[in-house]
Order: sequence, then C-alpha cells, then structure tokens
Amino acid sequence: MYKGVDTISNKVMDRRFEYRYPGSEKTVDDHPMYRLLNGPKANALESGPAIRKRIAGQLLLSERGVFVEAPLTRGGEVKRLELLPPGRTKSIPTRDEKMIDRFEVTDYTGNVRAVPVEHVRWIRNPHPLDPYASSIPITAAGLSVEMDDLGRLVNVSWMSNDGQTRAIIAVKGDMNTTDSARLERRFGSGPVDAGKVSVVTADGLSYIDLSAHPRDMQYEHLAKNAKVETLAALGVPESQLGNAADRTYANAEAEGYMFWSITMASILRLIASAFYDPEDEDLEPAFNTEDVPELQLPQRARRLEAREEVAAGLRSIKSYAELAGIKVVSTPETEALWLPQGKTPLDQSAGAAKRVQLPTAPAEEQAPPPEEGGTTDPDQPHQQGSGQGQAVSKPDASMKPTSPGKPAPPSAPREGKPPAEPQSKRLAPYTIRPVRGGHRHPVDVWQVKAEPAPGWSHVDVDDAAQDQAQSLVSAALAALATRWVERTVARLQSPKTRKGTRHWEPDPAMPADTRAGAKALNAEQAVDPQTWQREAEMAVAPLLGAAATAAAGGMAVALTGQAPVADPGDTGGVLAAGAVVAATGALVSTVSAAVGVAAGNAAAQLATRIAAGDAEGKALDELVATVRGWNVAAWARRLAAVAAPAAVEAGRYAAGRLLAKAGWEVVATWRTQSDERVRSTHAAADGQTRQPGETFAVGDAELRFPRDPLGPAQEVIGCRCRSRWSARRVSLRPVAA
Repeated sequence: MYKGVDTISNKVMDRRFEYRYPGSEKTVDDHPMYRLLNGPKANALESGPAIRKRIAGQLLLSERGVFVEAPLTRGGEVKRLELLPPGRTKSIPTRDEKMIDRFEVTDYTGNVRAVPVEHVRWIRNPHPLDPYASSIPITAAGLSVEMDDLGRLVNVSWMSNDGQTRAIIAVKGDMNTTDSARLERRFGSGPVDAGKVSVVTADGLSYIDLSAHPRDMQYEHLAKNAKVETLAALGVPESQLGNAADRTYANAEAEGYMFWSITMASILRLIASAFYDPEDEDLEPAFNTEDVPELQLPQRARRLEAREEVAAGLRSIKSYAELAGIKVVSTPETEALWLPQGKTPLDQSAGAAKRVQLPTAPAEEQAPPPEEGGTTDPDQPHQQGSGQGQAVSKPDASMKPTSPGKPAPPSAPREGKPPAEPQSKRLAPYTIRPVRGGHRHPVDVWQVKAEPAPGWSHVDVDDAAQDQAQSLVSAALAALATRWVERTVARLQSPKTRKGTRHWEPDPAMPADTRAGAKALNAEQAVDPQTWQREAEMAVAPLLGAAATAAAGGMAVALTGQAPVADPGDTGGVLAAGAVVAATGALVSTVSAAVGVAAGNAAAQLATRIAAGDAEGKALDELVATVRGWNVAAWARRLAAVAAPAAVEAGRYAAGRLLAKAGWEVVATWRTQSDERVRSTHAAADGQTRQPGETFAVGDAELRFPRDPLGPAQEVIGCRCRSRWSARRVSLRPVAA
C-alpha cells in the first residue's frame, strides 16, 4: 500500500504543471499558479514538486479529500499554496446553490480558523453517495490489507511463542512427572528448537506429528491475494513498483501503458482541474505527459504500421513523415507511391506526384492595412439615466482621444465654471444615489470665529499622507489594468474567440476548414466588465481602508493628543481602534465600490471599441493594438486622484462622529482653495460649519464632507475643497440668529 501510494505520488511530482489555450501548443508560463506549482517556492517550507507529491498522497489516503489553501493578493493573484490538514479541516455546508459556506480549520492549539471558499481548492475523487466525501483505494482494499496483516501476526506469534502443539509423544507404560518433563525438554519449543531431532530409549513410544502444512499454504495464498487486491485497488501494476519478475518485456510495457492511460490519466486530470483560473476560463490546466515512454506505445504502433504501408506502396514517404513528425522536403519522389523491387512499380513521374497530392486550402485573405491615427482611452463613461440623483458624466479632459505614446494631459474642471451637461449621460466613477432628505441648516446656525476660541484644537488634511495614499492606489490600479490589457489580448487571440469569425486562420492541411465564419467577435466576453469591476474593488479596498484609518487616527491625535487604543476604558484613551476601523470601513466601502464601477465602465468602453473595430473590418493585430493603446497609467492616476482624497475625508468624518460620541464637541468647517478655479456653489459653501452627522449645503446637494461619494457628480467630480475639524471639551453654544 505504501509503495503504491508513493509511486503514484512520485509520478505526479515528476510531471510539470502547465496552462494552455485550446488549439495552442504554447505554454502560458507567466501565470502565478504555474510558478507556484513548478517553482522552488510554493510556500515557506515546500517547493512546487513537493506540494504536488503531497497533494497526490492525500488524494489517495484522505476520506475528506485535499484542501489546498490559495490566498489571494490585493491584485487578485495567488501568492502561495498550503495544504490544510484534512483531519482538522471541515466544510460548512449551506442550503443555497453555493453548497459550501466556508471551511473551518482547527490548529494545534485548538483554535478554529475560518477560511473563505474562494481561497480553498478542494480536490477529491467524487464519492457516489456523499458530495462532501472522497473515494479512496484504502476503503476498497482495507479488508485485504487487514487480512494480510493478521496472517503475518499469526505466523510471527507462532514462530516466536510456539503457541500451537506441534506433536504428541505417547510412551508405553507408566511414567512419572520427572521423566515426562525431561522427555518434553528434549524436544524443546520455540524457533530455536524447531525441527530438532532427539533420540531416546524406551520399551515403546509413538510419535504423532500435528504440524500440518495446509495452514502454511493458506498463508501463502492469502499474502499473494492481498498483494494483488491491494495493487488492483490502487491501479498500480507490480512492474511499476520495481519488480518485473516473471514478466516479459512486452507484458511489463503493456502494464506501464495501462497504468498511465487508466490510473494516472484520471488522477492527473482530477488534480489539474482544481487549479483552473476563474478569471480566464479559456485556460486549460493540465500536466505535461509528452515525454512518458509508456504513452508513446500507440504512436510507435501507428508509425510501425505506416512504415509497412510505405513498404507495401500504400503510403507516400511524405505522409509517413507528417505522421512521425519528421520534416521532409516536398518533391515528386517523396509524394509518390513506391513498391518493393521485383514488382511492377507505380508511375514515379512528376505527373503521378500531382495526382496523389491532396487539395490545399484556399489562401487566407489579406488583412486590410491598419488605419492611421490614435486610440481613445476606454474609460469614457456610458450613458445611464438622467435627472437629480442619476449618473452624470465625469467632466474631465480624460474623455478626449489620446494618441499612442502621448498620455492624456492632466486637467481638472474649473470650479468657477460648473461643468456643462454633456450630450450623452455617462456613468461617473461614483455610485450616485438621490440626494438625501433632511433639514438643511442655515449657514449662521453655528459659527466659528476667525481666531481659535480658548480650548479649541484644529486639524487640516495631511497632504503628505494623502499624496502617499494616492500614489499607492494609482500604482495598484495601473498594475491591475496592465494585467487586464494582456488578458484581453490573450482572449482575443485564443482559438475559442476566433472560431467562427473571419479572424480564424484556415489550416492548410485540411481540404476545407469550416471553422472560419462571418460572426462578430464576442468583445464583451474577451474584456469581461464584471470581472474588472470586482478585481478593481478588491484591489483598492485595503489601500483606501488603510488611508482612511490612518487619517482618522491622525485627526484623533491632533485634536485630543491621544491615539486610538485597543480598549479606551482600561487605558484612559479616547477612541477604540476597533471602532475606528469599523466606522471607516463602512464609509470607504462606497468609495471602493465607486472605483469598481469606474473599472467596469472602462471595460465596457473597451469592448465597444473592439466591437466597432471588428465591424469596420479591422484585422486582429489592429484590434490588439487598440487594446494595448490604452494609457493605463493616466487612467489609474485620474481615478486615484478622486478615490484617495474621498477616502481620507471619509476617515476624518468617521473620527469626528466617534469623538462626538465620546463626549467631545466637534465641528467641521468647509474650506475651498480660494482661487479663481473655485466653482460658485463651492464658494458659497466656504466657511459653513457643521456638527458630525449634519450635512453641508453645496448648491442643491447635501454633502457630508468634501468629495462625498454619495453626492451628485457635478458637485463631487474635480472638487478640491477640504474640511477643517475642530474639537474641545467645553460645550459649544449656538449663536442666536
């Protein structure tokens, strides 16, 4: 049993894991899963081959299957692979279509850790009755293994202790106890005296041998049957274990072919299918078995048959070379049929060669020359709805076309001039909701003097921290967008996308390649806006959350002199760190969702441009150039310039509300840049002061803070305003109107 499991595990360890697109011979070697399963570091302790061997071993021995934890990075890539202990890992079922809610792992200290479903690759041999269990060979061969074990124990016990009577000596006449004991000692017991012959004198005695041989023969058959049944359950012939005795070379070779084509093929396919890429379903995961000698038996048999056909004059030399993968110069001699000498040969002239040639496929149509001109950024928003609270366009210069190699010039709308309503409503990078109701406080209800009042402390936005957060978000979005571009290019070039379109290249070896057609490219499937939206939101959520939490903590230190602590009651602090994280997370989630919507809009725009180019008759290379012409760095900078400041303001707003609950009097003052670019509605809001929870009156909108993601786009996009927070312990009194 051990050697069979170890043999299968070693075979899996020796096979290289790879990704390929259907119909392509090129391996995708820049995939993170490819690097982990084949490289020297799958995790801190194991290499890729070592973890492949452990996966195969657990698949054969664990009734729960194999649990491979594959945590994701902020960019959505797998960063390491670790095997969870199957005996301490269990799946928590759910009644909806997901089947599994989560996985729970118990560590060595007894603590239970929950692992999300998307972070676990569960590999198991499907059980016919229980979908949460795995069929293993030890269950089928367990009785055979146990019988062999018991048979060995019986024989060891008999040889060690001589627990069964071997013979009876009958002495004629009476014998006292002393003489019988002496006689019994002469014959002895145990393995040392087994088979010993003793000679004694007596008037007469009889020897009755009770050591029957059938029991020994039964054990021999039992051990042999147990070995055969155990290896049959594993599907491993004995020749694969290193023992090819009593077998001819042909029989051992046939056993190897059956082992690889029946046992190993299903195991490799089962393991490989667990590592499919949900973000690129066209990629086919598999183990490379091209150099396995046993699997080349059918090819060798076909080549041998083809050589016999060449010798019999039934096949040309060129056709045999194509079958064997040998390059041969196409000449009339290699394309003609030959007969052995002594028989009437066939015509070997050039005309005969033409008669045996296969018809060739028509030449592929020449692609039209690429059009001159640049490409536009795909982040131009779409039209969606109208009216207050609906999505409107982003009044940014990024909507202008950008030539290849020239980034879009950075530009922001002048706040002195409200942006004009575009001809088509487009979805802005915010999830816009209707303006919230509630009482609008007059500007003069709360007033703050120009000079700080006694006891008041003030804090403004930390520009350095905000710039750092903006740089991190921009870098993350740029890296993610670069991956989107290359993924889109790979999907456009994949056979699955090109099949049935004019971009399919006919196979010259086929008389009529029917895979070419006239249908349009499925541009939206190649781009996948929903995946872009989800990945963008996942990538920026931790960065925006950290920026908001840091801004909230910095504001608490500046206003109160104390940073958030774990437990304010025990340490005498003001704010609890957990409360700050929870409050900022609830606010920043809307900002992260807005970034996801912007990424989805960019994907939709790119898909529209691909579809339009395909309808215009552009070649595939031109469509690929269109995709790669997107200035991802400029797009990432523009989006980060909106999202990062909004997250910082959201974190400060959350800290203000928490300080108010902690007994501090806190107010926020709307501040503009006080230059000619300030739009009229924002200039009118300059100096408004509100308590946490109250909204600023900005034009017709009610905003909680500058760049509020819940506000209308015309008051949020391009906003450069800041909030200044003030706090004191003395109660703030309202000024009479």
